[in-house]
Amino acid sequence: MDSKDLLLLDKIIAAGKNDLWGNAERADLKKLRVKLGSPTEVAQALGISAQSLFRWEKEEEGGREFRPPPPERQLRKLKDLIASGHFDEKPKGELVEEGRANIFEVMMRTRTTQEVLEQSAFCERAWIMRTGRPFVIASDPRMVDFLIKFIRGQSAATIFFVYRDAKEGQELESFFRQAKASYEGFRAQIDARDDCKFFLDRIKAVPFCDETDAQMLGLTDFWTSFCMCEYSPEGFDKYGRSVNVWQEFLFDTAPSPYVEQKKPVWLELPAQEAMIWRDNRWPVLKKLLKAIDVSI
Repeated sequence: MDSKDLLLLDKIIAAGKNDLWGNAERADLKKLRVKLGSPTEVAQALGISAQSLFRWEKEEEGGREFRPPPPERQLRKLKDLIASGHFDEKPKGELVEEGRANIFEVMMRTRTTQEVLEQSAFCERAWIMRTGRPFVIASDPRMVDFLIKFIRGQSAATIFFVYRDAKEGQELESFFRQAKASYEGFRAQIDARDDCKFFLDRIKAVPFCDETDAQMLGLTDFWTSFCMCEYSPEGFDKYGRSVNVWQEFLFDTAPSPYVEQKKPVWLELPAQEAMIWRDNRWPVLKKLLKAIDVSI
């Protein structure tokens, strides 16, 4: 970076002290960011989501132009990272066309199970939804320990396990039994632990029986799985969104076509689509909660 870029950075930081952040400031930040790297690279360096960075840079129209600026601490962190040579260490190559970069950035992001769990911090309500496959978090002892540690640290969080069940007098198909059985096994584990007694009421089973509910939730095939986190205001500040939704997909990673080796990967919905996903399913979830005498 040259002296003009450093002067531009000082200008951006100074603007961050004002009450309002307009299109001129957004353009300056984007101009500087383009020199440093892609939105994902810069966002990761700052410890924020790419969506937050997009929001800081995105030009607004008419009366929406002026909004509060980004946190000053984040803008100053950008200066510290530049001074430390952080961005000088990234590989130098041909510049990616802006259009191609934008297309890449809006693609769904893949997450491991551990990454999904780590992004549950500041969650007020967590929804783990399975049609038939076992709940991984309830089947792996390491995940059980993580879940217990998580709910202890999130004093306001409630976790809902949503799974398919059978109506009275009906038999649940073998494929669909796995989710219910894994939850019940997990529940038995924590019921037996004295150190879990104080938060047992914050772990809820939400069974559903009707095919209409399954259709509305998108839980029809036995391999279908979703996870949703509804964040507190602190979570919104950290992740730049009020809700996060992931869908699990199974991939065959075996090197041989004659051997099956499944690996789960979670695909993360963009922020706007995650809100739509949640709102479309909320009437059904609210009805199911009422059936188990839970009010929200």
